[in-house]
Amino acid sequence: MDDLNPKNQPKGASQDTPQTELKVNAPQQPQRPRGKRISGAEQKRRRKARLAQLSQTGPTSSSNAAISRDPTTIESQAPSATSDQVGKRVDKSMKRQRSDTSTPTPPPKKKGRPQPQPTAGSSKAAHTHNRSYKEAAERQLRVAVIDTNNPVGKLSANQAEMVKNELAKIIDQLFYATESTTPAPTFKGWRYSGEILRISCENNYSLEWFKKVVSDLPPLWEAAHLKVVQEDCLQRLRKAAIWIPEEPEDLEVVKRRLEWQNPWANVGSWCVFHTAVNDQPPGRLIVFGIGEADQANLNARGGKLNYRFSSLKVKVRNPAKPVGASTSAQPQKEPQQLPQEQLSEEKEASPPRLPRQPMVSECSNLSSSPGPITNWDEFANLEALLESESSNAE
Repeated sequence: MDDLNPKNQPKGASQDTPQTELKVNAPQQPQRPRGKRISGAEQKRRRKARLAQLSQTGPTSSSNAAISRDPTTIESQAPSATSDQVGKRVDKSMKRQRSDTSTPTPPPKKKGRPQPQPTAGSSKAAHTHNRSYKEAAERQLRVAVIDTNNPVGKLSANQAEMVKNELAKIIDQLFYATESTTPAPTFKGWRYSGEILRISCENNYSLEWFKKVVSDLPPLWEAAHLKVVQEDCLQRLRKAAIWIPEEPEDLEVVKRRLEWQNPWANVGSWCVFHTAVNDQPPGRLIVFGIGEADQANLNARGGKLNYRFSSLKVKVRNPAKPVGASTSAQPQKEPQQLPQEQLSEEKEASPPRLPRQPMVSECSNLSSSPGPITNWDEFANLEALLESESSNAE
């Protein structure tokens, strides 16, 4: 009964046609023959060949589509790579190459932790402020006694001793005056260096007392006019040494002879820091203190001074570090550069090398001492010894 039902019959089929005939006459699909399985080594070799061909033609070239392969080979071989692997290889081949002229972008710098700055109320800022204030106050208490009749205010050793003795008498008068209620002045130090008399006061009261007493002093020598000035106001000097290879004479005679034969150098205003004499070989070494204008004139003359029948070389030690005033009070100036011809001239006219001799201070009023004198190579050691002499009184 079910077979006779027209709903169970296929469309287009007659009701008289039996169902079995439709199954017999249905067409069948032919099965494709399976190809030979390719080994893994062969797959790698073919994959490398395809990648090499892609790299030669380029990923955008139309020849990629023209690569012909045998359809039987494609169908017969096993799948060598998945679609994801092929996509990764194509993306790698199409990666943009870096240009040789391009500038690589540096990696961003790591920001360091900001350092805390000392505020106005911090202890570090307060310490720096207190220290600078203390140094400025101490500089105000360092003064010098000068003679205004001299261009640089220098005093000879005898004149400095006269001033010191006169002031000592005034202090003793205050000490012996039992009825006096005047406080005693106090001082940190007293120094005579480079023909300049320097003194460091303990406090402002002592400073004012010293200024008043010096201004009230009677003339201690002819045309004497003494004045107290701040040490920072002194002329800044540079040390210059000269070796005179002759029999030692009195220092004042040597200075007058240098001034007479070199009127352009103004030798009479130069300060004498140290002097020493030698017997074998005979000669005298003088360490002067000269100003900037005198050094410029000396450089213009080749750094030489005339003395009797010879031309003597003057050696300026470390022109960038003047002496005289406090080195921290004013900025230092650059030393003047000498021309090359002048430098070669100086090398030829270098003074003879002599053995070493202990230095003799001018303020000791000694004219000679035994032993050899210092040579030019050891002049730096001499200046290191004299550096303490030119420093401010402690």
